[in-house]
Amino acid sequence: MRRRIVSQTGFSLVELLVALVFTAILMAGMASVFKSSLSTFVTSGEGVSSTRRNRLAMDLLSDDLNIAGQYLALEAPPNGITAANPGFIINPKVAFTGTDIPTSDAFTDELLFYFDEPLPFEGQLAADQLGTASYVASGAAAPVGTGFDITFSGSDASAQAAQVKAGMMLITRGNYEHKQVLTASATGGKATVTVDGLFSGKHLGTEGILIAKPAQYVRYRIQSQNWDPEKQADPKGGIPCLIREQGNYPGTGAFTPDATLTTIVAENVSRFTVSLSADRGATWTTGDDWNAVKTSLNTQLATSGIPGFTSIGNSAHWYRSVPLLVRVNVTTRTTRARSEFSTTGNTLAYKEQTRSLMLLPRHFGLNF
Repeated sequence: MRRRIVSQTGFSLVELLVALVFTAILMAGMASVFKSSLSTFVTSGEGVSSTRRNRLAMDLLSDDLNIAGQYLALEAPPNGITAANPGFIINPKVAFTGTDIPTSDAFTDELLFYFDEPLPFEGQLAADQLGTASYVASGAAAPVGTGFDITFSGSDASAQAAQVKAGMMLITRGNYEHKQVLTASATGGKATVTVDGLFSGKHLGTEGILIAKPAQYVRYRIQSQNWDPEKQADPKGGIPCLIREQGNYPGTGAFTPDATLTTIVAENVSRFTVSLSADRGATWTTGDDWNAVKTSLNTQLATSGIPGFTSIGNSAHWYRSVPLLVRVNVTTRTTRARSEFSTTGNTLAYKEQTRSLMLLPRHFGLNF
């Protein structure tokens, strides 16, 4: 029997080695492209996140500056504002620590201002309130104080009633008369309060009542927050954050913010600066302390500033009379330092971006 010889063909060793070399070259190129794409994705994502944080900070600052100097008791400006804690003040170049920002750059402006804060809802008088004028007309003796009920409507009426506290201010919609709450208790959608004396005029039941927290003080500044678990033991491992603090106006004492009202406005904020202009933005205030800032502002007013104003004067409420532009610069940085953000390419650096807010606060430039 004749055997059938089958021919076997395939790649030789040399051919396999050549194929492997070409495959390795192709994979190296693909890896380089993948790394570049991944780097672009990560860095662009961090840039977008930084922009978002910056925009959110500006939105909150804009809302807050428009209530700076908001006095809800319009019969007279607050008497308690002191020179120790002005109703509007910029403390420039205050040092902060705990971050990797170099000591020579770790300075922030502090912005503080006074305002009366209305609650985001209204109540209604549950019954008529005669007021002292009605007692005088009838010849009867008016009581020193009185208690009455305020009702709230809607699905969250009970929660609204529970927010009425002693020390708050009640303001009538009829003639904007205000009274301070001495005691308050809530039952369902009703708040029972006592106030510091009768209203002067008569107020009908169902009249709207605005409720406000008077004499609030707000401070914006940069502080370190030690959130990174990998850097808990590092004295410079904190994250620089723009902080909003709020509390009762301190008068002549030190400002003590209410911890429950403290807000982290934005993370990774490397610079925060505030300046004023009295000449339509042509020049801006400078100085290393508040007195220097005021001197700079008075120089603007005395030269090319607002007609009719030569200085801010000595009034504790000067900002309510002088229409000034306020400029706020917030510089945010990426979450991490990367070589892609470095100008030399062989060191780590953050990518920063600065956004500016410039506005005339709503309650600046008003007359009493």
